[in-house]
Parts: sequence; structure tokens; C-alpha cells
Amino acid sequence: MTTLPEAVAQMIVVITNFAHLTDELGEWVTGTVAGTDGTGLYPFTQPDGTVIKVPSPLKMLSMIGGKYEGLIAAQAAQQQAVNNQLATFDGSVNQVKAWLSGPASGGLFGNGLYPITLSTGTTVNIPSPARLAADRQTVAAIVGSGSLIALVEDRTYATYADLIAAPVPANGKWALVHSDADYGRNGYWLVEAGFWVMKVSLASEALLTALGDNLRGLVRTQNIGRQAEPSKVGSGVTSPNLLLWNDSVQAGGKVTGVWLFAAATGTIRLQSYSKSGTTVTKKRTVYLNVTGTGYQLVPADMIVDAGDYIGLQGQGIITATSNTADAGGWWDILADLDTRTVGAPITTARLEAQLQISTVQQVVNAGAMLDMAAKVADLLTRASKAEAQLALLQGEITQTVGILRTPESGTGVSNSMFIWADQMAHDGYLNELRLFAVGTGTLRLARYSRIANEVTREQQVMIPITSTGLKTLTAADFGLFTLKAGEHIALYGPGVFTSKVETQAGLGWWAVNADANPRTVGAATTNIQLHVAFDVRQAIQTVTSDRILALEAQGADHEVRLATAEDIADKLFANDVQEVGRRVPPVDGSLVSDSHFIWNAPMRGNGTLTEVQIFVKEAGTFTLVRWSRVDNTVTRRDVRTFTLPAGSAVLTPGDFGGTMPFLAGEYVGLHGPFVSTPGAVDDGGWFNVVNGVDVRTIGAPVTSNRLEASFKFAQNYQVVTAERFRELEEAAGGGGSIDDGAVIPSREWLAPDAAERAAPLIGGRLHQRLHPVVGRRTLAMFDTLSNISNGDSNPALTEGPSLQAMIGASAVRITTTGGSEVSVAPDEAGQPVDVRGGQVRLFFRPVSTVFSSIAALTIELHSHGSPDAPTGNFHRLNPDVAPYDLRQRLTSQEGAGLWQSWGVSLNYFLPVGAGADLQNVRFAIFKVRSASGKSLSMEIGMIDFVPNLLKKAKAILSFDNGYLTHATYSAPQLIKRGFRGVFCLSQMTETHDVQNDKFCSVAQLRALNDLHGFQMASQAWVTEDKGFIDGLSENGRMAEMAKARNWMNAMGLTGGDHGSYFSAVDFRDLVAHNMFRSHFRSVRTFIQPIGTSGPCMSYGEMYPWGDPMRVRAVGATLVTDGSNGARLIAHAQQAVDCKGVAYFGFHNEQDVGSEHFNPYINAGFLQLLDWLDQHRDVIDVVTEDELHHYHLPLMAAA
Repeated sequence: MTTLPEAVAQMIVVITNFAHLTDELGEWVTGTVAGTDGTGLYPFTQPDGTVIKVPSPLKMLSMIGGKYEGLIAAQAAQQQAVNNQLATFDGSVNQVKAWLSGPASGGLFGNGLYPITLSTGTTVNIPSPARLAADRQTVAAIVGSGSLIALVEDRTYATYADLIAAPVPANGKWALVHSDADYGRNGYWLVEAGFWVMKVSLASEALLTALGDNLRGLVRTQNIGRQAEPSKVGSGVTSPNLLLWNDSVQAGGKVTGVWLFAAATGTIRLQSYSKSGTTVTKKRTVYLNVTGTGYQLVPADMIVDAGDYIGLQGQGIITATSNTADAGGWWDILADLDTRTVGAPITTARLEAQLQISTVQQVVNAGAMLDMAAKVADLLTRASKAEAQLALLQGEITQTVGILRTPESGTGVSNSMFIWADQMAHDGYLNELRLFAVGTGTLRLARYSRIANEVTREQQVMIPITSTGLKTLTAADFGLFTLKAGEHIALYGPGVFTSKVETQAGLGWWAVNADANPRTVGAATTNIQLHVAFDVRQAIQTVTSDRILALEAQGADHEVRLATAEDIADKLFANDVQEVGRRVPPVDGSLVSDSHFIWNAPMRGNGTLTEVQIFVKEAGTFTLVRWSRVDNTVTRRDVRTFTLPAGSAVLTPGDFGGTMPFLAGEYVGLHGPFVSTPGAVDDGGWFNVVNGVDVRTIGAPVTSNRLEASFKFAQNYQVVTAERFRELEEAAGGGGSIDDGAVIPSREWLAPDAAERAAPLIGGRLHQRLHPVVGRRTLAMFDTLSNISNGDSNPALTEGPSLQAMIGASAVRITTTGGSEVSVAPDEAGQPVDVRGGQVRLFFRPVSTVFSSIAALTIELHSHGSPDAPTGNFHRLNPDVAPYDLRQRLTSQEGAGLWQSWGVSLNYFLPVGAGADLQNVRFAIFKVRSASGKSLSMEIGMIDFVPNLLKKAKAILSFDNGYLTHATYSAPQLIKRGFRGVFCLSQMTETHDVQNDKFCSVAQLRALNDLHGFQMASQAWVTEDKGFIDGLSENGRMAEMAKARNWMNAMGLTGGDHGSYFSAVDFRDLVAHNMFRSHFRSVRTFIQPIGTSGPCMSYGEMYPWGDPMRVRAVGATLVTDGSNGARLIAHAQQAVDCKGVAYFGFHNEQDVGSEHFNPYINAGFLQLLDWLDQHRDVIDVVTEDELHHYHLPLMAAA
């Protein structure tokens, strides 16, 4: 028999455990005596879907004082049962009254709980309607969010006191516990920690079943076979048998799918076995249809038990590769026999398929949850403390990928996935995505990993765009989107986001098929800007124990040195104030034009701007700019904007945005409504340029009017220098200058312990000088306009003074416009030159936007006609191929670089018409064209010819860093074939000098050097970090490399006259150029192979080197797939065709035993060595030292 409190308690349990009833609960709690239909009854939906009606609290309260008929009118049977119970109901009426009218904060413990005595004498405590009303939103939130946790315990509680004394989950979570003590039958109690307890009758069994399903319904998956994506390079298996994996099912469940790379279509058999010892017994069989080739996910539905083994039969459909098998390998058995005996599994081949198994496990029980709760509480406390400590050691940075300004409207992009070539510097998450939408649709935001030229999509999310215009998307739009260091970010949205024809910020982008994965990419596009920006927040571990210890060691080491150096330096430095512009307060005059004005007064030293005085003609906005200058090109480095009222203004740093530093040699500029007056100009005059442009070209300074503005700079610079001392000494007639051969000390020289003192700085290249080029002939001189045919009338050519001129004091500059070709020919033809078999070199200097703007380039060789009227018969470089090779060698891609030479074998010159007579070439013509709508600028010096003195090709095999595995694997492979190699030793003070166990010892290096003829070339001394190298002073960099050279000499290692760039310190690091130029006769650079097949370079290297400071070695370990050997051999064959030099650079991916071992690279390495061994008649394996000291001098003498 169900009592009134029990009926209410049952109803409360139902409504508080089903989220869709929270509105019904609200209507019931606040219901009136009459209700909506005059009965005071309100509906509640039960778990089975039926509806009962229950009187509102007010209705029940009105009935307590008298009769109880009609209490639950909607269900006659239940109503009759209640009426029968109420006939014997006694003093509990007052309890029910107290319960119905009890405030939310009343009750036994001030928590809204009120006692109800049941017919058995048992007392329960349940919340009043007011308490329920107060907590209705809390209950709805808990239930509606799906966070209901149910625990079924096997324990029993004899009394209510035992029950409430039992451990319960944290407040806000529900628990279901079990009791035998009520009515002699099973019952259930619903508990919320610190809140309330109520009885749930067995009529709520449906609720308990649902809760139990939630506990058991946690799905776990297991993959048998491939744990990653099946390979697409396998072949169909030839065996007609069943291939059974040696990997058992962990828990009972079902096979839901088979993922494979299908070689053909057809039917495959899926079969399970039990296994006892070496005997397997067939259990279940399912046949599956493979309807397509390539990647296929074939649905399956086969029950499996824990301990089962599963196999597939599919001759010619399932693929296999020669890789090591997954897990424990597999057996090949007859499919139709019920039992089979298996032996050792096959492990030398890998089945390219994955069996996907889903299992349902009972993972939740009371003991486990209580243990977990205790552990979580402990972990949360510890994690909170640890996170607080780590936060103090970490820093967050934002890496912006894509456009660096606000995205703009433009042309909607195509139906491709666009992948930005910039890699993530650190692990992080996408904070903000900005774009300009010109259409609506769904974006796909993705991240890709990359190995060599293959990119693989790792994650993809969809973002709906429902309107056009500028968009700023956040995690609210795309969720938590994390990226790992080295990954690339990508976006797909045809017709949604925009692009424009302009230089792409960063490294460019690739466009790939959005639905295919993985994909191969080539050269990144840089001449079209995608108007999208990604802000990626990244956490970096700023403070580490290694860095702290290193800083402590450096601090202790430098403390004494620094004190001595500071004493000396303080006597050499002086504080100074440099004034630019007016030396008296500015006065009123004429309003200047809307140009930006740059004062022709470079900073004498490093310093900061401390004061600006201006006469403001009318109120307005001013722009204050710091400019750097290279020749006649100025570049904005810092921009400050502020507004001023009319009249005289005196500004300090607080008025223009804080401290504004200036470096020696930089210039100050100003734009705004200020004035000029007639009269002699201040300083050296001024330049006016278009306002708001980052890079401008300036001409002669204006000296006709003075600008009414003045600037003061506080500077600290070295007054005493060697150059200034010589000037003073000579001016004083003191008997000559300091000996030019004297040693110049450096800070390293000041170490208090003589044993620790580094070698002094030594200038010049000493014995590492190159041999002079024999037989060199000039084919065209472009040093002045007078030496160029029609040079004075060609608008694309200008001649100006240049401190970096190749010849003399001026240089000729080409500036292209639009898509027009610029042709440069000498003023007259020379004597005939036989150019067969050699190389032609162009001497030039990039000035601006050469990499992104060049579209065509060629050199023509002429034997007939004249430079003003050449014939149609000549040889030339392919104008479409040549730009790709030139880009690879530029010392600056977009800005001003160094004078350099670009050498190309005559083999790559193709005849036009009847071609030139290559035995009698008399002049050369240079032609260049920029892309439509673009412009480039470069200076040109000359074109010459260098004969090839090599009688057959040469190959150089070089190995970076001197890894130990080079001595244990790579070197023995060379030695057994009679070859010698080149070791480029790096970070010598951290590796070989301290006998690091990952690198060769000095003894091993000496053995290879002395006994086997290996060359020991140079790379880095302390570190390969670009920030460290560039951050040193010029003297510091010279000392850094001098230490490496001196250490190699001290160790008796020969070959260090030849150097190598390292990491990001490459030939484009103009800051470090002098360090390499001063210590090496030639320097190797590491080149990324082009394309996906054939030779790794457009044009191979020749000897003498086309450019000794940029000798190109192909990155032999950058081809990471099965084409490695073929690509390297093609590069060697390219050298054979030209009688040139194939230079290879290896790291340690080819070394067996290396932590970076790659089987494809190892196979390619051995294929290359075997090919070189078999083709000794056309190519020799040599060292760079041999070329320099033996081959070239010998042949030159001959």
C-alpha cells in the first residue's frame, strides 16, 4: 500500500530525474487549489510515457484538514489505494502540513528537509515544495546537462543513520544507493551530498534500468592490425588463404568495420577463432563486399568474444607492404578448416588493413568512483599548486600567420584547401581568425602535419558563415582548436574569403584538393595574398633548469671579465646630445605639402628621441617615423601618431607614445600640418616622400627651404676607436700609425685565467684563399651606362653612386615595370671566346622584390651581329626555368642583398634559330621581366665565362655535425668502396670537445682524417642558434668562428678552410656574412630538392665554383620516401652531363642505429654509393680539399 508521502516521494524522484519534466515541476510547485481545470490536479509524465495527475501542494494543504477523497483523480486504482491508506492515516497530518508549508531554509537542519513517518514507523526526510521551488533551476541544470551520475552499491544500510553516514560524492552530484531494510524488500535511496534523502519505490524500476544502462554503456574501441592509416603503396596479396592477426580481442563486443587500402573490388571473408596453445578453432564467419578501390571503410557486424583472434581472406583485394608487421605479426592458414595448428607468426610483411572493434564495458562502480573522487581531489589540489608555479615560469606569445593587416574585400578564392607554409613555432591554440567574407557558406578550418613535400590533414572543423563583411571568429565559432609545433594551418571556403594580387606575408601558401588526404605540395605561392589572418596563442617554457644553470655559469664566468671590460669601456664611451633640424625655436611660416619629410642627418650613435619642437600651422594629426637607409632606399622602422593644436609645441616621449629608440645611421621623419620658411637649410637638407608607404626611394636632398621643426637625441657612443686614434696620431705627426699587423684584443681575451683566454681576432682569410680562376673571359661589362648599348636612353636603367659597387664607385640598377622585358647589352662586341664545356656567370646584387616579382630571365650568347643589332641565331637559357634557379641563390629574397655570382653550365644554353657558334662567342645580352603589375630592382655588374678544367664529374659526400653513427655506419660504407667523405663539424665545444656520446670523439675524427683521407670542414662553434649569432657584435662573431678554426688546428684536424652554413644562419643572414667570408675559402649551403622526381636542382654546380660563398649541396635526407635513391642518382648524373660537381649533404637519417633512422633514406644512400662505384669512368668521389689542393691546380698547370 502506498502512503501519501511515499506517493509524493515517488513522484518527486521521477520528476527530478527527467529533464523534460522541469517545466511540469514548476507548474506543480506554483499550482493553485483550483488548478487549470478546477480540480487542482497537474500532469506528470512517467518514465514509460504514461501521464498521471497529482494535486498541487496548495490543493493537498486544503485537503489535509478534512477529507482526502479525489486526491489523485487521474488514476482510479492508485486513487483507491491512496484513499484506503488515508482512512487509517493518523497524526502524520501535522507532519504533512509542516512539510507542505515549510520554508526553503527551515526544517531539521535549516536545509528545507522535513520528517514524514511512514506506516511502518520509519521516518524519512524530504524537501518541502518551497525547497524544491528554490532548487528547481539547480535540479534542471544538473539533469538537463546530462551530468547525472548514478552509483549502484552492493552494501546495505540497517538504519537511516548508517545511510547518511556512508561516503557520498561531492555536492551537486547524485548517487543511487541500495537498502534492504525497508518493507523486507529491495528499495533504493536517492542521495545528494549534504542535501536530502528520499525513498524510491520499486515502481521506479524503469529509472533504475536507465541508470544502469548509463553505467554499462561506455563504449571502448580496439583496433587490430594497422594502428594508423593503411599505406597506399602496397600490392594485393597473392595468398588465397586467411590471414590471421596474432593480436587477441581484449573484451567482448563486435567488429564494426574494416579499413583498408583496396587493390581491387570483390568479396572478403571476416572470420574469428578461439586459440588454445598452437591450435586455433573457427567460431564465426561474415562475408563483406568491397565496392571500390583505394581507401575503403567496409561496414561489418560480427560478434567477438574476449580472447578471440580475427583474420581476413581477400586474395588480390587486401594489400601488403614490406614493412615490419603490426603487433605480433600474422599467420597464413586455410580458411575452410575448423581447426588449424599455427607456428611462428610472419613479421616481415605488413597487412595494410585495420579491424575496428567496439566493446561495451561495465566501467563504473561505487568503489572505483569513490577511489577516483579521492584521487581527483588530491590531484586537483596538487595540480592547482603546480599550475600556479609553472605559470610563473612560462610565457605566452601570439604567432600571427597570414596577412599582417586588416583583411580586405577582393576576389573570392577557388575550390581548394589553402595551407599556409608558415609552421607553428610552438604548441598552442587558435585564438582568433580574421577574414573578409564576400559570400556565405561553410568554412573548413584544418591543421596539417608535413614530412618533406607530403602534407597530412590531422583535424578539421566546420564554421558556417551566414553574412558578408569583415569577420573576427573566436573559439565560440570553431571550438578549442589546438596546433602542434611544426604543423600548418589551413582554410577552405570557395567564394567566401578573398585574395588579391600582392606579395603574400610570410612564406606563402599551397592549394590542394580539400577532400584528398594526404597530398603532395611543391613551391609555395607568394605573389597572391590571401586576406586571412590567424592569431595562435602559444605557451613557451621560458625558464628551464638548463637555461638557469647556463646563465649561472655564464654569469660567474663573465662577472670578472665584465668588470674589467666596463672599466675600459667607460673610458672609451661618452654621452652626447645630437640635434637635428632647427637649433632655435621653430617659427611660423608657410604650410608644408602633404608629403612626409625626412631630415638628411643620420644618427651619430645609438640613442633615444628626447624632445621634438614644431610650429603647428593648424590643428591636425602628425606622424613621427624612424627610417633606416641602404643606398637610396629608405624603410620605415617605427611609426608614432599623435594630434596637436595650432601654435608652438614642445613634445617629450610621453606625447608621442613613449621612448623612441634610434640606431646609428638611422633618420628621423615627420608628416603633418607644420611649416617651412625661406633660408639656409639645417644639417644636410631634407627628402620628401609619399606619406604612409613603408619603403621609398630618395633622390638628392632639398636645400632651398628650411623646415620649422627640431629634434634632440640622447646618445651614448664610443668616442675612442682604432680608426679615430689613427687619425689623431697621424694629425699629431707622432711617427706613424699603429702597426697594421697588431693583435686586436676582444672581451674573450680579458679572461683572468690565461688558460681560458680565447685566441685574438685575426683578420683575413689566411691560407684558405681560393686559387685564381684560369682562362676567365668577359662577355659583357655593365658597370656604367656608357658601357651599355643605348644605356643613357633606357628608362629602366639608372646609374648612381654606391658604396657596394662591384667595380668603381657607381653601379647600374635595373628597375622593371609591369610585365615589360628589360634587355641589357654591352656597348660593343669583344674578341671571340670559345665557351664550350664551361660556365657563364652573371654578377648582380638583388635590391628589392626580386624573389616575388621575377617572371622571366635569360642570358643570350651571340657570335654574329652587334649588341645594337643582334641576329636571330644565338644560344640562351630557358627564360621560364632560369628564375627558379636564381631564386634559390638570392642573398636577399625581397630586400637588398650582396653582390654575388650566378654560374650556369653551357649545357643548359639552348639554340635559338641556328644557334650561336660557341667557339666564337663575342658578346652576351641579359634580359629580365617582372610579373604583370609588379616591379623588381637589381644591380648588374658583368657577364663572364669560366672554362671547365675538370675532365670528368666529381661527387662530394658530406655529413653534418659529426654524429657518432657517421663513424660507425656511413664512413665504413664509404671506406669499403674506397671513397672519402667530408665531415662538417658543428657545435664543437658542446659535442666533440667534451666527448658527447652522440658525437664522434676527437680520436675518431683524427682516425678518419689521418688514415682514411676524410676532410674535417667547419660549421658552428658554440651554437647554431641564429638569435645568438646575430646578437653578437661584429668582433664577437669574428671571435666565435676564430675559436672554431683554432680548436680544429689545435686538434690537428685538416680541411676546416671550407665551411658550412648552419640551421637558420644561412647565406641570407647578411649580419653573419663577414664571419663566413673572413674564415673560409668557400662555404656550403643546404638546398631543398625541387619537384618530386628527376634532378634535385634546375642547374647543377660547376668547378671552379660559380659562387664560392654559396656552394649548393642538395639536402640528401630531405627526400624521405622511396624515390630518395633515384633522385640522388639523377643529381649525380646531372653532374656527369656537365662535368660538374654533385655535392650531397647528409644528416643521420641514413645511419643504422641513429635515433632519426629512415629506411627509405638508408636505401637511397646505399643505392647512390653503389651507382658511384659502378660509374667511376665518368665520376670521381672526392673531398672539397682534394678539389682545391690537387685537381684544380694540377689541371690549371696542364
